[in-house]
Amino acid sequence: VPSQLLGLEYFKLNASGKIDRTALPRPVDVLSLPEAPATETEKRLAELWAEVLRRERVGVTENFFAAGGHSLAAAQLAARLEAEWERRVPVRLLFEAPTIREQAQRLEELNLSPSLGPPLVAQDRQGPVPLSFSQERLWFLAQLEPESPAYHIPAAVRLQGTLDLIALEKALGLLVERHESLRTVFINHEGKPAQLIQPPFPVRIEVQSAIEKQELADFFRTPFNLETGPLFRVKAVQLAEADFLLAVVIHHIIADGLSAEIFVRELSHLYAAAHSGKTLKLPQLPVQFADFALWQRSWLTESQLDDHLEYWRRQLNAAPRLLELPTDFPRPARLSFQGGHVTKALGLELSRQITMLAGTHQATMFMTLMAAFQVLLAKLSGQQTIVVGAPIAGRNRPELTALIGFFVNTLVLKAEIPPDLSFAGLLQQMRLVTLDAFAHQDLPFERLVEELQPARQLNQTPIFQVVFTWNDIEAGGSRLENLTVSGIHKELGESAEPVKFDLTLVAGQNEKGIWLRLQYHRDLFLPETVTDWLERFETLLHRVCEQPEQPLGRVSLLSENDWQTWKQANLQHDFPVTETLSELFDRTAAEYAEAVAISYEPEAGKREVLSYGELNQQANGIAGWLQEQGVTSGSRVVVYLERSVELVAAIVGVVKAGGVYVPVDPATPAERLAFIVADAAPGAILTHTSLLHRLPETTVPLHCAENWLSPQSSVLSPQCSVLSPEAVAYVIYTSGTTGQPKGVEVKHANVVRLFKATAGWFHFTEQDVWTLFHSAAFDFSVWEMWGALLYGGRLVVVDYWTSRTPEAFGELLEREQVTVLNQTPTAFYGLQRALVENPRKLALRYVIFGGEALEVAKLRPWFEELAHCRDAEFAQRFRGEKPSDLSPQSSVLSPRLINMYGITETTVHVTYREITAEDLEAARVGSPIGVPIPDLAVSIVDANLEPVPVGVWGE
Repeated sequence: VPSQLLGLEYFKLNASGKIDRTALPRPVDVLSLPEAPATETEKRLAELWAEVLRRERVGVTENFFAAGGHSLAAAQLAARLEAEWERRVPVRLLFEAPTIREQAQRLEELNLSPSLGPPLVAQDRQGPVPLSFSQERLWFLAQLEPESPAYHIPAAVRLQGTLDLIALEKALGLLVERHESLRTVFINHEGKPAQLIQPPFPVRIEVQSAIEKQELADFFRTPFNLETGPLFRVKAVQLAEADFLLAVVIHHIIADGLSAEIFVRELSHLYAAAHSGKTLKLPQLPVQFADFALWQRSWLTESQLDDHLEYWRRQLNAAPRLLELPTDFPRPARLSFQGGHVTKALGLELSRQITMLAGTHQATMFMTLMAAFQVLLAKLSGQQTIVVGAPIAGRNRPELTALIGFFVNTLVLKAEIPPDLSFAGLLQQMRLVTLDAFAHQDLPFERLVEELQPARQLNQTPIFQVVFTWNDIEAGGSRLENLTVSGIHKELGESAEPVKFDLTLVAGQNEKGIWLRLQYHRDLFLPETVTDWLERFETLLHRVCEQPEQPLGRVSLLSENDWQTWKQANLQHDFPVTETLSELFDRTAAEYAEAVAISYEPEAGKREVLSYGELNQQANGIAGWLQEQGVTSGSRVVVYLERSVELVAAIVGVVKAGGVYVPVDPATPAERLAFIVADAAPGAILTHTSLLHRLPETTVPLHCAENWLSPQSSVLSPQCSVLSPEAVAYVIYTSGTTGQPKGVEVKHANVVRLFKATAGWFHFTEQDVWTLFHSAAFDFSVWEMWGALLYGGRLVVVDYWTSRTPEAFGELLEREQVTVLNQTPTAFYGLQRALVENPRKLALRYVIFGGEALEVAKLRPWFEELAHCRDAEFAQRFRGEKPSDLSPQSSVLSPRLINMYGITETTVHVTYREITAEDLEAARVGSPIGVPIPDLAVSIVDANLEPVPVGVWGE
């Protein structure tokens, strides 16, 4: 009946003849009986289709893929067509001619290549047989790591009911007799690995009454001896009177995923027969795996493989060596094969949309989900070239479909994903890439690795590190007579789940829609990270189904919950600023006039000290003198001085005059110095006589300290107009790593709000002792200098050579009893080493990191050997001390380690994160920078300036 006559909805009849109004899994144009085949070719094709699709009949105009065909079914159909027509039938033909009628025409008209290789038949075998290419690689890996469980296939089922153990053992024995792979061992024969088929043997099942999860994990992970065999094990655990756990583990060298399905299906038939006392005769196997290995070796010669090799060389040219996913932990030197997994169901509606999207673009579900997965990987990694491995059945001969053995091959699918490409465009690219890969699937992956010779590393797999597979294996077949069979994957425990790749995504479809299972390496990722990625994948699938033509660079992985989280984490408070730096300093100087403001010891026995009253008087004098020289509000003044008391006085004086200080380090290269002087266009340069020879020729007035610090200079307070907090306080030039240095103007209000917004975290007081450790031309100095002077603390000026000598700097910290230390991580690592060698009694309250990325792992000596904590548990954990060992006289409270992140343009700091021993234990990748300062916002964006979710790389 034409669908348009049925009203507004499609329907079908269920088994009882009632109308089933459930949404159909794919769109249809007509609900009618299949059109019958007309020619002999069409009739034979219809029979082959029905076998592969497991349907009673098919119509000659039905689309193979719309009728339920998938990648494995296409390969199986192509193999059957080759055997029937005795010609090479590429999988591509099924896409170009997806109906029986079209295929019949192509098979009759096209001049297909007759190159099918020698016939695959049972051979007269004497003694050892060479390994297949795939087996050879697994054998080689087993020699490298004989204890590794990475190539074990574990499975466990729950059997509830009456278990006939004798019948089960008999059924297993018949399987061993039927499939030579189950009784094959691997020996060294004349210097080369070879497979040796042993005679059939009875199978005995170990039975025990109870088992711990770890015991079961050990059963799955216990190594096999490839030389002695057998290479599979079976164990039964009686949980209750009529409740059993059946555990099976097979080495991958004798089986693959389809083999496991054949194993279970045939075991159920043989068990039913044995249990009832009958003899079951399964169809005779035309060949065994050893016959296939001999056939493969005789056919795939070097000349036969040349065309395939040339294709894969071109395809993988310039492919990245590593997919740089944002790992939670540093990649270890050697991976442990410890894995876990997370699962997700996409639901019927999204599954329907994905199916429609695939059909619209003449793609399979494998191609569609592979393309989407590669988009996710591109967004997670920030890379545009994505390489993913895709296991295929490798059974492209009909003789192999019912055989247990290791046939699986792996295709390497590379996608180029520029941001302006749409998903529809990527799907067409993936369609062609997949079809080309299938056309060259005869090349064993092992041979490709040998040809490309990637650098072999124990912490990553060659060529690709991520795998995707569409689960084509049909459900069912796992039935045992008088027993209820159920899977119990959770009871295996993650330790029993060996992983070979960083990530493996398995997707499949059932009556509830598409399901996903993402396996991950526990050496690299946390379960919550991988769970989040599956959520992102679902969001991505929704977006590409809704707008397949949208550029992928504009496809966001952010959900509404992400936006709400971002809003809650950002811009929580506002800190109004009504005063300038000079006004705040005047108030502090009046309150703490007698307290020491600055101390400096340029050499042993020579110490310079200024109180707040003296510093204020000196700064006022400098300000007045500058005004006499023509410096007005907003005038830029270059401060070109070594670290000293004069440097601090000059900066405060410029600010008091209403000017803008431009600090320049005397170590600045001549070319950069000349650029800054020309670019800043200052009204004056404050320097010292000893530095004049370094300055470039300029018309800017040069003023030496002998003049602006002389007793004859004006000491009157500057009579300048009242500045606004929005006035510029300083200009600092960036490093210029991306081009010419850039002068960044920073307002008084920016600096004042920085301290107001962070006051709740630090609680600085007049009791604090700070160091001016950094060059005044580095914006970290703004935090150091004004942090001391705005709170009434003491600022210890550190001379250049002490700042470069960790041992001397450690001595200074102890001598001056510094409480607030600001350090770049690199400088602190050196100080840490010096303190380990010569521990000192420090008074530090805070160590504040900034300026570069902090590597938490490098702080281990601090926590383990140096830090004394407020509580005894910390000491017991890291120092092995008892609480009584911590006497107040011998220990000092440990400082809090704070990591802060920011750039010159955002006024020194933007984020705050306290570093603890837990961070050290976590060994996480990256520098934890924490949360934004309460009046700021942080967004992480991709190359298109589109926001990215938590855990995704960006800027």
